[in-house]
Amino acid sequence: MNVLPQQRRSSSDDNMIPLINIVFLLLIFFMVAGQIQKRPNASIDVPTMNHLETPANLQHFVEINANGILSMDENTITPSQLANALLNLSATSPTTGSTPIDLTLVIDQRVTARQLEDVLSELRPLKNIVLSILVENGE
Repeated sequence: MNVLPQQRRSSSDDNMIPLINIVFLLLIFFMVAGQIQKRPNASIDVPTMNHLETPANLQHFVEINANGILSMDENTITPSQLANALLNLSATSPTTGSTPIDLTLVIDQRVTARQLEDVLSELRPLKNIVLSILVENGE
């Protein structure tokens, strides 16, 4: 009569379980880490151009929708509040002390020239801003 339990034979499948767990954890990590960058509002229909350079940074952007409504960091603002918001941004950001703020305008193609001029006239006095306008590649 044998009272001792029989030892279980180890199989190669037992060694694969930790590897599978690590692969799933890495997959989840990269899925989450890949979605961190801010994106402009998808409902804004931006104009198209040919022969474009890829924008380096979309960290800070101001959106102007088809109705001429401005939003910055998902908050609706008026053109007169834009300069103050950018000054506050440069004051609170530790990296923008002497380096200019890269600001991208995301403008709907139905925005009138007058609406755009209202925004640009508020940005003109600011010296610490590198301004770019986001457009789609028409090629």
